[in-house]
Amino acid sequence: MQQQWKLLIEHLYQDFIDFFLPDWTDKIDFQRPATFLRLPERVVLSKPEAHQENLVIGTRFRDQEMALLLLCLEKTGYDNVVFSQQLFQDFVAVREEVAYKIPTTILTIFLANSVPARYEQHEYEFAQTRLQLDFQKYVVREQYLDDLWEMVNPIAFAVAACRLQLENQRHIRGRLESKKVIAEKLFKRYIRQRINLDAVLVLLSFIDTTIDLPTEIETIYRDEMRAFVASQSLIPKSGLEQLLQQFPTT
Repeated sequence: MQQQWKLLIEHLYQDFIDFFLPDWTDKIDFQRPATFLRLPERVVLSKPEAHQENLVIGTRFRDQEMALLLLCLEKTGYDNVVFSQQLFQDFVAVREEVAYKIPTTILTIFLANSVPARYEQHEYEFAQTRLQLDFQKYVVREQYLDDLWEMVNPIAFAVAACRLQLENQRHIRGRLESKKVIAEKLFKRYIRQRINLDAVLVLLSFIDTTIDLPTEIETIYRDEMRAFVASQSLIPKSGLEQLLQQFPTT
């Protein structure tokens, strides 16, 4: 899961920030790419048995100040009864790694059908004072597909893929139809020149890894998508071959 989000951020970083952290958009120097930093070894949520997966992203503001984003991908919801405590521990570990010299923001994307208890903040004591650490949050289950389809930002397609996987996780046929719908909408957006080819290819990869299908059903999806792409006369020739390569024949 980490890898698909990392690829998305690497290629669509400004869109990612615009979508999830719009207050950062005017501050960041997007001429400098996002940097993925090594997680401290004692970070809890980076371990395979953890309920979340984390990425630490370094970015540079226009005023030359460095900032860190601790991105938490939470995937189990209510089952994680110690979510806020674990995330706080990881936040402290990351801050200690940079000797508290670089400001750090937490963004948690909740990918499950439920959210953990106390998922918005963590209360703790410091110097006999009760403090509270707030988390920036985005809950996939709360998003409406109709709203996502209307958004110009291409990251909406990634969120829609997560939402459709969540909605159809127990229904193979539903995942197949959902995957076809989102791919077709993506191609139509490309035809209308509202999204570039590189973004389409990155999003197709994200959709592939997010909406999983059994091998035989995946073959049906690829065959139908290949036929759909080939039938679209308005797809620029420069992009047609690359799109067809995403759906190899069996």
